[in-house]
Amino acid sequence: MDHLSRDRRGTRPGDVLCRPAGVGVAAEGGRCYHASTVRKDRYVQTVTVTLPEDLLDLIRSKVASGDYANESQVVSEGLRLLASNEDALEDWLHDEVAPTYDRAMAEPESLLDLDAAFDGIREGLRSGKASAAE
Repeated sequence: MDHLSRDRRGTRPGDVLCRPAGVGVAAEGGRCYHASTVRKDRYVQTVTVTLPEDLLDLIRSKVASGDYANESQVVSEGLRLLASNEDALEDWLHDEVAPTYDRAMAEPESLLDLDAAFDGIREGLRSGKASAAE
């Protein structure tokens, strides 16, 4: 069977997608497709990216340490972490920054001018140092 010509219809989670005959892993249950594995909710596809040497070294060191089985796992984890950080930033902007801004615009008299704000910061730092010295 020509492993590259078969399409992905009819695949199930856990089916193996493999490279041309003789390359990569053997397929389980006689199913063989091009490139990686079918996940529960999505197809995994092979992509090519260009990375600077320092990032390649980082990826290789993570695999060499045994923390990850292969380079794809390192990159996938990095992208999941990026998405999580972006979600956390969006939550912070929505839940804290926007309401604070809205309150400031609704009650501008409650805002401090810049000099008063820095005076308060300096005073807090002085009193914190005094407390630490006691």
